[in-house]
Amino acid sequence: MNLAQNYARILRDGVDAAKTLAYMKARGHLSLLPQVVRMLEREQGRNDSVKVAREADAPVAKKRFPGAKVVVDPKIVGGYFLKKGTTLTDATYRQALVTIYKNAVNQHG
Repeated sequence: MNLAQNYARILRDGVDAAKTLAYMKARGHLSLLPQVVRMLEREQGRNDSVKVAREADAPVAKKRFPGAKVVVDPKIVGGYFLKKGTTLTDATYRQALVTIYKNAVNQHG
């Protein structure tokens, strides 16, 4: 494993980016930064996934989220659940109903 790959692994594993950059600067390794960024960008797309409720929703998800792995999960009922890098987006019908419920209870409770 080369030095750029090590830096990419460190950043992917969640080490503070500012500390990593300071470390790279102190050792004169900032010239590796473009290579590290390219590695992280390539890896990020491989781990993206989107869960949809029905097989019929899969083509729409593939078009909307290119490069993401599409998984059909009937427990979702509707909407989608997106994992993009370390970000999770819950746009399922269940989450929408929970939000509506919480807003109604908070306004009248």
